[in-house]
Amino acid sequence: MKKIVSLLLVLLLLLPCVSVSAESLTNGKLYTVSPRFKEMTGCNAALTPAGGGTYIFSGSARANSTVTISVTVTLQRANSSSGWDDMATLTDSGTSYASCSGQRYLSSGTYRTKTVANVYSTSGAFIESATVYSSTVTR
Repeated sequence: MKKIVSLLLVLLLLLPCVSVSAESLTNGKLYTVSPRFKEMTGCNAALTPAGGGTYIFSGSARANSTVTISVTVTLQRANSSSGWDDMATLTDSGTSYASCSGQRYLSSGTYRTKTVANVYSTSGAFIESATVYSSTVTR
């Protein structure tokens, strides 16, 4: 009996050391969605050069099942108040996956892309949301 109790105590002590996560590699960057999400498996935001001062801002999100997922992708520019101004916004939705991208010439300043993903059940009930940001680009 003492051996069983000892084994159970050891297992209980080791349990917090175990972690679970979902990971995806996008544009050379690893994005992780924590286990707190019920349906969403990934969400990303990117801001990549297209040449001549033009950049592509994009975002996407993916879910496990046949839920509806919507993404809002926003190109943002840093302002003098340590905040961010929205420069352009795109939206898309789909079953289990949604993505959108746009292209803009960027003048001098610091920019990033923000992606907000919302997941809805087949009946339209809200399930969960995630927000991610790309790395900043300074021109």
